Amino acid sequence: MSSTVTARFFSIARDIAGADTIEIDVDGPITISELLSREPLKSVIEGLRNRGVEPIVLVNGERVEANSIVRPGDEVAVLPPSSGG
Repeated sequence: MSSTVTARFFSIARDIAGADTIEIDVDGPITISELLSREPLKSVIEGLRNRGVEPIVLVNGERVEANSIVRPGDEVAVLPPSSGG
């Protein structure tokens, strides 16, 4: 079983991260809040917020709460809100 979470970045989040995807080592299940406090995700989130953008975070394609659990093998997507309709 994988011991990493894949973080995928879109739009300005990708520009801040400097990559489309990164792998983050995890020892087991972790909350999304804990995961987002780790580098390099922390820097990407802060970079978005410094630009006045509150990121959307998805786990395996679904929006999550701060206390939602992320497991090894999951994919976390970080993207700015889209505009338009």
